[in-house]
Order: sequence, then structure tokens, then C-alpha cells
Amino acid sequence: WGLFLCQMDTDTRALVNSELSPLREDQQQLKKLDLGRAAPDILQNDHLGQFVLTFPIPVPENEQKFATLVEDPKSLWAAFFPAETVHSAHPEYPDFGEITLKEFTEKVVKHVVKILGQLGCEVHQFHSVDDDELFVAFGLRRSTEALHDLAIRAEAYAAVKSECPTDEKVDNAWQRRKVGVNLKGQEVYNECPLYVRYTPGLHDMVEEPKDTEVLRILRRGLRGRMSIVKLLEEKVANVFFAVHKWDELKELEKRGWNDPTRVCYWPYEGSSDSVEEYFGAPTGLFFHFYNSFSRWVFFPAAVSIIIFLIRKLVPKTHVHVIDTLFGLYMCLWTTFFLAYYQHDKNVKLLRWGMTTDESAGTVRREFDDARRGTARESFRKLLHWFLCCFFICETLWFVYWATNIRAEAVQNPSGKTFGLENEHIIRGYTYAVTLNIKLVDCTWSPLSMWLSKKENHRTDMELKSSMAVKLFAVKFVVFYFPFVYDIVLRPRVEGCPGDTMEGCIHMARGNLKVVFVTQIISGAIALLLQVAFQLWSVKAALRNKKGSSMITFLEVQALMSEFDVATEVDDFMQIVLSFGFLAMFGTVCPVMCMFCFVANLALKKLLAFRFSFAQQRVVPQIDTGLDAWMWILQFLAYAGVTCSCYIVIFMFLDDKVNLASKLLLFILSERAMGAVKMCLDSSLGKKSVAQQRIEECNEDVLELLLLAPKEDQSP
Repeated sequence: WGLFLCQMDTDTRALVNSELSPLREDQQQLKKLDLGRAAPDILQNDHLGQFVLTFPIPVPENEQKFATLVEDPKSLWAAFFPAETVHSAHPEYPDFGEITLKEFTEKVVKHVVKILGQLGCEVHQFHSVDDDELFVAFGLRRSTEALHDLAIRAEAYAAVKSECPTDEKVDNAWQRRKVGVNLKGQEVYNECPLYVRYTPGLHDMVEEPKDTEVLRILRRGLRGRMSIVKLLEEKVANVFFAVHKWDELKELEKRGWNDPTRVCYWPYEGSSDSVEEYFGAPTGLFFHFYNSFSRWVFFPAAVSIIIFLIRKLVPKTHVHVIDTLFGLYMCLWTTFFLAYYQHDKNVKLLRWGMTTDESAGTVRREFDDARRGTARESFRKLLHWFLCCFFICETLWFVYWATNIRAEAVQNPSGKTFGLENEHIIRGYTYAVTLNIKLVDCTWSPLSMWLSKKENHRTDMELKSSMAVKLFAVKFVVFYFPFVYDIVLRPRVEGCPGDTMEGCIHMARGNLKVVFVTQIISGAIALLLQVAFQLWSVKAALRNKKGSSMITFLEVQALMSEFDVATEVDDFMQIVLSFGFLAMFGTVCPVMCMFCFVANLALKKLLAFRFSFAQQRVVPQIDTGLDAWMWILQFLAYAGVTCSCYIVIFMFLDDKVNLASKLLLFILSERAMGAVKMCLDSSLGKKSVAQQRIEECNEDVLELLLLAPKEDQSP
């Protein structure tokens, strides 16, 4: 069928012929992926490497482009391979002369393959089915000297071979229990081994690096020898990505993690371990938070259903008492959830071997130390904050304007405004506010992310923190202020429907339902569109394969979208906003908890499917956790205490109580609940007892390891 036997020009054939020969012999052994009858024929070739770099090849459609002369090949070569040119005491350049783009690309490909060989990679090369791209697949073999050398240079982390502490201890004995089975079929226990930096002296004392750590090691090794970013920017290379492994993805699907048809499930604790094993710690932490939040929100969701059923069966005063108790419950719920999540997250980081040193993060290619502290950089950051204020003011102005329009329509229900009947204006207020929320969100999110990427952040962790804070500053006002207005300002400014506080309560509850459900539906639609667009891209590519009905799995992955920091922040922001709605307004609209729980089950499956089958594999990085997000969550929890106390005192309390008494009660109750929350936070602590014991044990192991004689290889 001509997948690897495609016609190549003489120069390129000479370059890759030695690598193509084994593939020609094994091509008939490639199996088709099991995708169902209606799916296209995709051949599984993910065994060829851990990464893929693709290069364009001259075809009749672009021959003229490849025949053009390269203006400054020496500068481009220096940008592609700075370690051998700019940063070398004896820079080496090929003899260029007048060189065409085709000849220059061939020299780049040849040198890239040479560097990969020097790094100890096994390299395979093949052409795409339509013969317009050269795929260079490469990877490190296990237990090789090249892997160990790269692990040392990349400061990799490896588990020490010793008796490991666990997250449970009884009578001074560690309790070892099975927590699951990894993707290779091996049993996994609740052990938290000591992870140390990989050094030559510890070679026989530590385990082999994990698969995700090998990916990170190789990616860092590549950064030291070539600039893949520059290759992509100059379009000398087309795509670079980490290789998805089909068998492991199918194992995750077998367990139900990325199967969108299995929406009825319990988000159990151990599933994030399998995610971390395949995708790395950052993705594992994201789904660990998703699972934890979904499990914890189940209990208020169950209570909210009961409240919803009995609301119309009991007197109004009793309903307010029930809502007050639910508000108190939500204040305590947010406190215990965040505290216990912090404990679980820290133990996960210990088990996965993540450092707590933020300086260990990978330095971004875009980082320029010379730009630090410059006036231009300061102005760029100041402009970003100015735009934050602008979008916040736009939201405040729109709510004020829409409220005035609605108030005028209420005073003249038989008239018209903007050519519309005023009764439609009154009904459309909620939808207008919702539309403004979505428009501002759709505008600010990409703009803020783009500005954050332009800022001179040293590591991806710093970039994510900055991006999260600036995004949340605007979203907090955009999403929550309209309901703060309904609860706090509307009764004082324009009055409540029916001239009773109950009218404002009903209005706020209805508005919350509309906006919250709209947010859930829009998030689900966005995910579905991403997946649908990916499937459409693959089918469109197949239609252009010159009549061939087959494509390889690596070619499919090359068509997938890249996962970047902006996508990660946006995914996390959606669930954080849901947490904020429950914490701040759950007292008014308890049924949101039920909506949130049901939506989480479905959205998590769609996210998992996108991570597995609709985007390129995430390249694992060192990630210390969710520091910026934890600060935001704590802020929302304290804001929830203030909102809940205000709602109970000013909206649920009898109107016969005067304003001064209500204000005094609000201050006392808010301070009291804040004090209770602070006491609970302090008593629960940032570290669980299990974490303290694990760290103490690992410190003892590390001390013994450092003091042990060189000939003694058992810590």
C-alpha cells in the first residue's frame, strides 16, 4: 500500500535509507487500531519512539518555495544549534555558500539525526502517506548509559531503593496496603519513597526513572543541543510532539477513565495515580483535584435535593431556617474540603516524587534575563493590570446600565424600550447579563493569556501563577458581581419585586440557575467542539491522502492540537469558578450543588477523552502543586463566609428587625464564622500527620544515604 515505500528524491533517500530499511521489513506487522467499523484504518506505529519531529518535503505544490535561496543560513543555523555555535568556544558551521531551502532543510535534518544519535536515541524515519512530510521518531532505551548520563545532566529524580514509609502507621509499624494496579499490570501500594536527584554515586541505590521522567529527561536534553522552538518558528520543522501510546490509552479506557460513554461512576481516589503514571504530575494533580471536588460536592448535592423537595411543603420561615443551616454547612464544607484536599495533594506529591523547590522548574525558552527589571517589561505588566481594571469597570458599568433600563421598564410596563415591549426588556435582563458575562469572558481570556505569554516569566510555573491571578481578578467581578448586586444593592437601590425581600431572593435564585447552567453547558459545548474539530481534521486529512485509505497513528497525532499552559489554566479556571458559585451563593440556591456534581461527572469524562484522543500528549514537567489556585480557592472560601452571613442576616431575617441591629448581627456573625474558619484551618494544618511521618522517615533515609560508605550500596 506504499506507506513507507513512497518515492523520495535522491538526497533525502540517501539520508534516511539506512533507517527506512528495517521499517520496510516490518511494515506488514503493523496492526490496525480497533476503532470500530465506521472509523478509518489507522496503523499503530507508536513503538517507534517517545518523540516525533516532522519536516516538510518538496512536492509539486511547493517546489518553487524550496527552490528559493536562504538569505542568511549561518544566522539560522546558529539559532537552531546554539550549543555548537553561539555558546561554543570553537563554533562550527557547515559550508553553505548559496543554498536553497531544500538543501538547507536536508542539512538541518541530517544534523538533527546526528545529535539524536549522540544523545543515545534510537531514530526511525519515514514519509507520510501523501509523501509531503518526513517523520523523525526517536526515543531513549531503558537501562542504557545514555539514559543515565542524560538523567544526571537533567537533574532527574529517582526513588531510593529502601523500605518505604506509607500514609498509615499503627503501633510504630507502617501499614502497607494495595491502592490499585498500574498501567503495566503491577500492583501499586500506598508507599511514599524518598526521591533524590540522580547522581553517578547513587546509580545502584535508586530505581530506574519513571516513563514520564524519561520524557522530561529527553526533552531537557534536546533543549541543551538544539532549539526546537526556532525550528518551528522558521517553519524548517512542522510539528514536534510527545508520542501517545495506544495500548496505555486503551488500558485507561478499559478502566473507564477516558470513556465518555461511562458517565455514571464514582471519582475514586486512586484513578489520579494512573493519570500521573501516563501524563505526569501536573495533569495528575488536575484530575486529582477534579476527583476530590466531585467526591466532596456529592454530600451538599444530596442535601440540596432534599431541600428542593421540601421547599414548597413547609412555611417560608422554616425554609429560611433550612437555608440558614445549609449556609452554615457550606461554610464548614469549604473549610474541611480545602484542608483535607491540601493534605491529600501533599501526600500525592510525595508519592509521585515532586520537589517543593520552585526554582527546579524548567526555564522557558522565551525567558530573557536581560529584560528583568527593564522599563519596557514593567510597562508591559502595568498595561496588563490596566486592562484588568478596564474589563472590571466594563462589567460594573454594564450591570448599572442594564439595571437602570430594567427599572425604567418596570415603571412603565406597557411602554417600549429600543423598539421592544418593556415586558420583554424585564424578562431579558438576566439573559443580557449572562450574554455580557460570556462576551467579556471570551474576550478577556485569550487576551490575558496572550499578554501573560509575552511577559518575561522564567518558568512555566511562574507563567501559570501570573496567568491564573490576572484571569481570576476579572472573572471574579464578571461572574459574581451581578449576583452581589441582586443580593446587596438591589434591595437598597431599586427595591425588590413585590416590595419584599422574598422577591430579591427569588430573583437572585433564578438568575443564578440561568447563569450557572449556561456556564456548564457552554463549557461542555466548547469541549465537544474541540473533540469534533479534531475528528474532522483527521477525516479531512484522510480525504487528501491521494486515494489511500490508511494513515499511521503518529500521523494522526501530528494533526492534533498542542496542549499548552493557557489550556491548562483555562481547564482549571472552570472548576474554580464552580467552587466559587457554591461557596458564595450556595445559601441562596442550594440546587447548584446538584447541578455541579452531575456536570462534573460528564465534563471530567470529556476532558479525559480530549487529553487522550484529541490533543497531543502532555510533556511532563516538574510541578510543585497548585499554589496560585490554592490561594484563589481560600479567597473564595472566605468570601463565601461573608456572603453567607450577609444573606442570612439581611435577606432571611425578619424585616421587623431594624437595619442597625442587622448590621451589628452581620459584623458579629461574619467575624465569628471567620474566626471559626481560621481556627479550623489552624487546627487541621497544612500537613497531615501522615505527611509529617513520611517526611521524617525520608529525612532519616536521606541522612543514612549521605553518610553511608561508598562501598555500602544499601541505604
